[in-house]
Amino acid sequence: FIFAMREFNRIDNDTFRAAIAFIIARTPENNSEKALKIRMLQILGQNYDSLRSELLSSRNADGGFGFEAGYASDPLSTVDALEALTAIQYAGDNSIAQAVFYIMNQVRPDGSMYFTNESNPSYYLINRTLAALYPYRTFQVGDAANPRPVSATIDIMLNFLAQSYDETAERLLLSNDVIDEAMTLFSFKLYGRENAKQKILNRSLRQKQHSNGSFDENADSAIQAMLALAEADLEITAVASSVNLANRSPALFTLTINNRGY
Repeated sequence: FIFAMREFNRIDNDTFRAAIAFIIARTPENNSEKALKIRMLQILGQNYDSLRSELLSSRNADGGFGFEAGYASDPLSTVDALEALTAIQYAGDNSIAQAVFYIMNQVRPDGSMYFTNESNPSYYLINRTLAALYPYRTFQVGDAANPRPVSATIDIMLNFLAQSYDETAERLLLSNDVIDEAMTLFSFKLYGRENAKQKILNRSLRQKQHSNGSFDENADSAIQAMLALAEADLEITAVASSVNLANRSPALFTLTINNRGY
């Protein structure tokens, strides 16, 4: 909620301020909550050193992070930790590279990801992972003698999403959740892939909005739909020359552009 409201510049209200106050006052109980609070403190310009140290001290030998210290690594906790370390531009050691490598190793050869071996593929986990890997899409990680390009893993994940979307039925296989469609649309837009499927998903998602503005009567679904459906609407509000204008002479202009869209 907080990150979405900042994205749309809807921060001058009591609800946003109350959400920030709640996160700041709350003592985080696990690694995901620590990661979230680190991101909040970074946004507010407050000190996060102790929380960062706590989070990093819980990193496992495989490069991943578990639910909390002493727990086995899992992909979602590691994605949360990676997003926090990315937000603060952490460069103290190789924690980011190892987290990326751990996450890549959780992606199956067909591009799918699972919370458990018995569950269906998780579109939520796949799309969260794609968003977290985006800043590292040109990187290579792993063994120096045999580095693996992050882009290759991203490609198979995007291909899995594309193959899992039934354009005729306008739905993802094994899912009826709006949040899965919204996050998949966002991933396609983020990486500039599957333009035809983007159009279908965009239309389908808009048709699923309720009269009260919600999606699935669920705040998380609404937030993801907002992010996925956001479009720029640029307006030039001012044009000014920074030099004296003369015929046939080069001129420099300063443009003021306002984005009226979302």
